[in-house]
Amino acid sequence: MPAFISICIPAYKNTDYLVRLLNSIKIQTYKDFEVIISDDSDNNDIEELSKSYNSFFAIKYIRNNPALGSPENWNNAIREASGIWIKMMHYDDWFNTPDALLDFANATKSGYRFICSSYNIVSEISGKIETRQLSENQFNQINNNPFLLYQNNVLGPPSVTMVHKNIVTRYDNNMQWLVDIDYYINILLTNKGHYISTPLVCMSLNAEQLTNVHFNNAKSELQESLMLWNKHQGDMIRDIRNYDSWWRMVRNVKLKNIDTARQYSISYTVPPFLNPIINLQNKLPSFMLFNGIFSKFFMSLSYYFQYRRQSK
Repeated sequence: MPAFISICIPAYKNTDYLVRLLNSIKIQTYKDFEVIISDDSDNNDIEELSKSYNSFFAIKYIRNNPALGSPENWNNAIREASGIWIKMMHYDDWFNTPDALLDFANATKSGYRFICSSYNIVSEISGKIETRQLSENQFNQINNNPFLLYQNNVLGPPSVTMVHKNIVTRYDNNMQWLVDIDYYINILLTNKGHYISTPLVCMSLNAEQLTNVHFNNAKSELQESLMLWNKHQGDMIRDIRNYDSWWRMVRNVKLKNIDTARQYSISYTVPPFLNPIINLQNKLPSFMLFNGIFSKFFMSLSYYFQYRRQSK
């Protein structure tokens, strides 16, 4: 009989972080689970560590040769899972309490097939802990308009989620910076989610995190934004809040002309509203563009007098 929950861990080299995660799994009060470790390492350290936990819980180890890379390593862990529910855990994150998995299991009674929880961000350098928690209204907004995640991933990392096995959505291995946002959007467009307000997961804030490399990198952000646009087109501009996401992206990566966007787009279509945004931002002094009040005002003008006029 399959386990109720498969804890899927895509791993790569760092055993110190993985020990912390496995120890947090070992003390869980809920026991109907299996652990899947998909390992991209080029040594045996993770494999040997995995063996040392065999007496505590069911664990399946897979060595990837050649390495799959992120996020395909995430998908591989999911493919190897046999549980009814898929609980992704990045190797540098961990469960916050001994009852965390029990709380996830209890949430399945809600009838929803996508579950996520609030979480703590823990700095590996300072030790500072910050709780990220959504109100019921905030989560309902995401449920009703998942494209709001494009501006700000308020749900958090994949480690805070649990997904029913019948959801076949996988992480797009052509993405890095927007990969989790793309995944959440694709699920929430056809499945409402359930939110647990208790912080059940701790997210590590450390120098190794891949997203640090891609944040505000014009090529990464722009290319993947265009990939996302080509998947959903006009659905990504449901209201002014979605338009504001694109306004901020153009501003933050300092995009100065549409030709640069076309250069980064490869074979992807450039959204028709991107050029008006660029043209207006080029006319604004930097102190206005990066001042919240002024930026919001001119973004609103752009939306109402340029995008809406073109869309009629």
